[in-house]
Amino acid sequence: MIGGNKSAEDEGGDDAEDASKSGINVVLAHNLREVAGTKKDFKTGIKKYMQKIVGKLKESDPDQVEQFKAVASKIVADVLARFDDFQLFTGESFDYDPIDGEAMFIFVEYRGETPYLTYFKHGLQEEKMVGGILHVEC
Repeated sequence: MIGGNKSAEDEGGDDAEDASKSGINVVLAHNLREVAGTKKDFKTGIKKYMQKIVGKLKESDPDQVEQFKAVASKIVADVLARFDDFQLFTGESFDYDPIDGEAMFIFVEYRGETPYLTYFKHGLQEEKMVGGILHVEC
């Protein structure tokens, strides 16, 4: 058909549908990457990551160190006990390396169909405020 309407010719559907992504909004909005690794890798990485946070807290807010250690150790123990129930994510700017402990961890657990994200606020760095929304670097 010459000069015809391409969309009328295409009965295959809308191309926009093929380009859409589904998933957890926070993960998609911040380009978080899922971490694949063993429980042993996670133990090594989270230990080093916790040490980095404690080091920064000692400099910026020493009164928070003991409380952070107590709460963080409970969370990590829970994740380790139920390791297969969680998805682990890290920010797009980090390469997951359990040896150096560079990556921030975001733990995702599903309760029914609802995802619950857990992360350590002391590991976030404020980036900017846009339209009343705090954007953070993970």
